[in-house]
Amino acid sequence: MTNATLEQLKNYRAAIVPNVLEMTSEQVAVFQNFVEEGGVLYASGPSSLNRFAKGGPRYELEEVLGVRYKGKLGTRVTHLTAQDEGMKKLIWPQNEIIFQGSMIQAEALPGAEVLATVTLPWVAPESAHSIGSHFAQIISDPPAETPGTDPGLVIHTYGKGKAVWLGAPVESGSNEVNGLLLVWLLKKVLPGPYRFEVDTHPAVEMTLYHQSENRRLLVGLLNMQRDLPPVPVGAVARVLVPAGRRATAVLRVPGRKALPFEKAGPYVQFRIDPFPVIAMALVEYQ
Repeated sequence: MTNATLEQLKNYRAAIVPNVLEMTSEQVAVFQNFVEEGGVLYASGPSSLNRFAKGGPRYELEEVLGVRYKGKLGTRVTHLTAQDEGMKKLIWPQNEIIFQGSMIQAEALPGAEVLATVTLPWVAPESAHSIGSHFAQIISDPPAETPGTDPGLVIHTYGKGKAVWLGAPVESGSNEVNGLLLVWLLKKVLPGPYRFEVDTHPAVEMTLYHQSENRRLLVGLLNMQRDLPPVPVGAVARVLVPAGRRATAVLRVPGRKALPFEKAGPYVQFRIDPFPVIAMALVEYQ
């Protein structure tokens, strides 16, 4: 989304605002109204933070996010310690998620649900030296023995909608657990069914186009592995056909080979055989 398309935000169920350094008052008003009317907002790090606000730095979306800015925690490494039982099971056998950098120190407002707190390292990274140290560690960057109490992950209800706030852009991490956390959070505040779901290699991106004039959905799968040539991978896709319609065929294109499909809850489910770079299919309905 950009300023040129911000008015289209009302057409969506959720918006992700990751580590946005600056927001205008007009943008703040749009996002506030979006959540108030039932939308879901995911914001991380300093998103909507006004460093030059009268009285000191503050979140312009403070009432929406459910947190009040206080400062900064940590330096080169911080930890997100799960307090919510569902999150604990999600990241097990880890107890924390490591973030390479500092986190926002904040105070949770009344009514905000704190799912995780910020824990500093056992030893400040800048104070440790490989030469002359009297101890060694097997696990890198262990957290402090006692978890921190400052909120690091908060869910807050505002109006008809919900906001998810993270004290740092944890979603930018490349570890698998970071992606699992993001998906878990979105599903927690944004119940399905969704337009589509896909089980595949993490390097595969799926897109879905509705060609209503032809009564069909076009599925696109792009294998974006970094190393070439890419290893062929397959996928199991689940697509939601328009309400009141039923799927009549799933065709692999461009050859239009018929693919077997089945009903999986509200979805039409089908399998795509391993492909090196790109695969496409049509889901026809009537």
